Amino acid sequence: MLTNNNYYLKTETQLFDHKKRFETIIQQLRVNHHKITPQRIAIVKILTKSEGHPRVEDIYEKIKLDFPTMSLATVYRNNVDIFFCHLLTTIIK
Repeated sequence: MLTNNNYYLKTETQLFDHKKRFETIIQQLRVNHHKITPQRIAIVKILTKSEGHPRVEDIYEKIKLDFPTMSLATVYRNNVDIFFCHLLTTIIK
């Protein structure tokens, strides 16, 4: 299990604009049989628009305004799903 909370998109996806990054991640999630939920879409949007290396806690703070019942654990699980699709890398401190 991943315990670190800093993630960034892999280099090859950083070369695209935000919309292309978003489409690439959603497509790979589908290919890997993940449901594309409104919550997952919101998390991917935050990740793809990020200029830096967002912490899971930062993503959670942004998303809980639109999804107040979403837990921090859900944000972690979604990042792990994206990580295992080889589209996200963790920063080890």
